[in-house]
Amino acid sequence: MTEIKYKAWDKRRRRWVTEYVELRPDGSVSLPDLTGNDGIRQPEDVVIVFYTGLKDKNGVEEYHGDLVRCRGKVFEIKWDDTCAMFYLAAADGESFGFPLDGIEEAIGNIYENPELVAG
Repeated sequence: MTEIKYKAWDKRRRRWVTEYVELRPDGSVSLPDLTGNDGIRQPEDVVIVFYTGLKDKNGVEEYHGDLVRCRGKVFEIKWDDTCAMFYLAAADGESFGFPLDGIEEAIGNIYENPELVAG
């Protein structure tokens, strides 16, 4: 069974928050600040990314929004709401879904490393 995990990209502080992330009923997100106190963020200030259940060859957990090297190219891990599945998409339009075989390694993500997304 796939572990259900998520983390939050705090757009204001430009950092990942992996612990004590609270998704609130009104759509806001409670994140601990650098002193450990809660700070409420509006949905437009936070990106929640979900764990795919996969790890790269080095044991790094893969989340949607991650950039991975696969088949000699850089792909972004994306989520398709219609098909309810993760898939890989390259800047040149190539894409494929599960099984997400051939993932060699995580090389970054679209939030911290947008320069790695060619196109």
